[in-house]
Amino acid sequence: MNSLSPVVFDFLSRLRENNNREWYHQNKNMYREAKAAFESFLDDLIPELIGLDPALRGLTPKTTMFRIFRDIRFSKDKTPYKTNFGAVIAPGGRKSPYSGLYLHIEPGKCMAGGGIYKPQKDVLDAVRQEIYYNGENLRKIINDPLFREWFGEIQSMGDKLKRMPKGFDTNSPNADLLKLKTITAMHAIEDEVMLSDNAAEELIETFRRLQPFNHFLNEAIDLGKDEKPHKLY
Repeated sequence: MNSLSPVVFDFLSRLRENNNREWYHQNKNMYREAKAAFESFLDDLIPELIGLDPALRGLTPKTTMFRIFRDIRFSKDKTPYKTNFGAVIAPGGRKSPYSGLYLHIEPGKCMAGGGIYKPQKDVLDAVRQEIYYNGENLRKIINDPLFREWFGEIQSMGDKLKRMPKGFDTNSPNADLLKLKTITAMHAIEDEVMLSDNAAEELIETFRRLQPFNHFLNEAIDLGKDEKPHKLY
């Protein structure tokens, strides 16, 4: 498998210093070259991940990649472009409610991981219900030494409640997990690794270690689709 082309980092570094439409349009060929390089990298990576999770079959780079254009309608930050390339390799692609492998390429801030980020209410409700009844299974996963070595603690990205969500017993031993609105596990990756022949190996190992975490979340989401919510008490 090919390593990630340096043109990706070159373009993103320059964009970070010139995040405006005039510069972007003057350097659109560089953007196209960088985008094509990232697509090529994903085109090689996706089949490797399908070998670990057949549910990823049918994905292509275009179904997993995020657009570089920012939605600035409700943001105080009016810079028009993201300074990263990102992709979600999960069943259904980037718009999927499921957890898979999220890949974030940004100079000095590369990372890969999984989880659910600001999910829809029905998805979050389903995950919370599974945590309420079987939270010890999630704790076993996230406290496993191999998981913690790679990801550290799970992250909420600051997206959590101060109080217990409505309908859940405040004395639940999993109160800290039930308050989370975003549940992710992220692994930082040096730029040099992404530019080396070890890039694919690093990402495949990340996905392999995510599998129990992904399975817990995705099984909860599926159960939420198939079953009516239980009464908690």
